[in-house]
Amino acid sequence: MGDPALRIHGAFCGVARPAADHELLEGEKKERRPEGEDAIDILRNRPKKRLLLIFSCILLLGVLPGCWDKRELDQYAFVLSMGIDLGEHDEIELSVRIAIPSGMAQQGGAGRASSPAEVSKVITVTGRTTPEAMAHLDSQVERQVSYMHCRTVLIGESLARQGIAPYLDVFNRYREFRRSLFLFIIKDVPVRDIFMNTTPVLEYNVARYLESIVVSMERTDYAPVTRLLDINRTLEQHNVDSVMTVFTLNPQILKEKQDTKVKPRPTPEFRRDDPDPEAGQPETDPGKLHRSGGNPLEYIGAAVLVSGKLVAYMDGEETRIWSMLVGRYTTGLWTFPDPSQPGKYISLRLNRGDPIEVTVDDSVRPIRIMVKAELDGTVVEVSSRKPYITPEGFREMERMADKDLNDRALRLVKRMQKIPADPFLFVRTLRMRTLTAREYWRIPWHDWYEEAEFIPVIHVEVRRPGYQIQPGEPAGKEERLVK
Repeated sequence: MGDPALRIHGAFCGVARPAADHELLEGEKKERRPEGEDAIDILRNRPKKRLLLIFSCILLLGVLPGCWDKRELDQYAFVLSMGIDLGEHDEIELSVRIAIPSGMAQQGGAGRASSPAEVSKVITVTGRTTPEAMAHLDSQVERQVSYMHCRTVLIGESLARQGIAPYLDVFNRYREFRRSLFLFIIKDVPVRDIFMNTTPVLEYNVARYLESIVVSMERTDYAPVTRLLDINRTLEQHNVDSVMTVFTLNPQILKEKQDTKVKPRPTPEFRRDDPDPEAGQPETDPGKLHRSGGNPLEYIGAAVLVSGKLVAYMDGEETRIWSMLVGRYTTGLWTFPDPSQPGKYISLRLNRGDPIEVTVDDSVRPIRIMVKAELDGTVVEVSSRKPYITPEGFREMERMADKDLNDRALRLVKRMQKIPADPFLFVRTLRMRTLTAREYWRIPWHDWYEEAEFIPVIHVEVRRPGYQIQPGEPAGKEERLVK
């Protein structure tokens, strides 16, 4: 059955192989033993490293800037709004409105402030420069003056005519001013008078009042909203002119103001103060809006600046046309004369439609500028009682509105060409065509713009008749007797 020696050798090898394998495994374990010891040492040293890290963090807290120079809120005098103007001797007049924390607390609690004078105080100082006037202000206020909550800056008209760029330098450099500051130009009155005579109708919190004004401007388009960063951008660009919001005081409301309250004047006096009762369109120039009661402050219209210098104003209606030509228009109520009946009008709510298209043809002389704007219309009132709510009536209203808006746009652009000033940013199309900045800088844009042919194509598409299809006719005498 085979060689006995081989059988004995096979049995011996079968017994010896497991023993050899066991010795090999034991050797591997012995070789891996140092790694296990290192792991145990690492686990033992981990708490020490954590303690070292915690100790380092604690040490850094004492070295790095922390709260060692902190000030409580009641140690600051927060400026909510400020204005700069030129005095009689060309010195800088700095007017600020400083918040009164106790007045703010009263307003938010059971009591209610009756005027902005109870929640803020107006202070005016002078200096050779704005920073010097700020230093004088800080020396005369019990607390450290802080401009971190300043929301608006008012700029005097005389200062704006000299050029606003040098006076904006402090607002761009000083760390407490934000680039989101709202900028306003004051027309016809000193800046200080704006602070002294402003009487809000609903809001006595100055910060909230300013926010409400900005929302109103964006909603009605009777005035542009301009921030510091917007003005910086236009001042730094070639061939671009600026537009700023206008503040002024209405002299009619100033007659009604008594201390901190406004008492509306009698009706005969109000009617007598109408600047031009025979005019076909109400006056919307800043400070000339015919009204009674409310706030003497008037924020309507816009200021036009060329190279940072004030050169012209636009009234409220012109500002709405401007917003259409630059693509900022949103919505608004418009009234147009009814050609079928003199003295009667048609009112439409016009909403923004498709984006505007601006085309500048510089291959001809004079250059040709064309602006296309689409508006969506809804009928609000037809005072002539004419049945316009038909397809033909809609087209007739559209032709009437198109002609009126295009005529207004043409008059506005021609008036700006005489200056010349281009607040409409028509040069944007040429900037996109040039390959280099140097090529764009060489364009004599204002010379071209002054002689340019302007073609406005503003189209209104009347879509909705409102909540009434056709105007109801008054019942006849016989029908009334039957009823």
